[in-house]
Amino acid sequence: MRIERLNLGLNNAYYLEDEKTGEAVLVDCGLESQFDRIIKRLNEISVDVRRIQWLYITHAHTDHFGGAQRLKKEYGMKVASSRGAAASMETGSQGQTIPATFLGRVFNSFAKKGRCTPVMVDLIIEDGDELKAGLHAKATPGHTKDCMSFCAGEQCVVGDLIMPAFGTMPFYAISREAILESLIRLKDSGIKSLLPGHGREVSIEFAVEKIVRS
Repeated sequence: MRIERLNLGLNNAYYLEDEKTGEAVLVDCGLESQFDRIIKRLNEISVDVRRIQWLYITHAHTDHFGGAQRLKKEYGMKVASSRGAAASMETGSQGQTIPATFLGRVFNSFAKKGRCTPVMVDLIIEDGDELKAGLHAKATPGHTKDCMSFCAGEQCVVGDLIMPAFGTMPFYAISREAILESLIRLKDSGIKSLLPGHGREVSIEFAVEKIVRS
């Protein structure tokens, strides 16, 4: 499995390719204003964007799905998310934001107003679904109630279940306990490495320890 982190600035998208089957997908795609940047990042790693069949969205915050409609329109990608996330994406509105940190409280008045071009979701993803490029979907509520993570082997793209770039605990969360429960579920399923939406890859042991101490 080829996994590439696409650094879009303060946020990440991920390119995943099953090198045996040739199936390729994106997980998340950044803000609408970052569209040109994600295309540039894919070109830099020699990826033909038109080969990417699916865009999987971890959750309905506009810094994760903002560019989805343009990717769908200009490159023919199909879009998939959880049912709850789809409800926000199809109206171009920000999903659930419950402040869990000081920065979350500071940014929340702006975050709640976040909007982007709506995108119709082609596939509703359920917990346990097997997806293209050999990915497995796991429901990981915590940052929002509708978050979905996408796992391959011992690695998992987890969106904002954790935020290593800002101290691990996400700005917004249902509760610390919900975050921890989802992390433990991933760990018990054999996941060892987490690929976050903000920051670099961390071990699941590191993430659990940081959340426990937060």
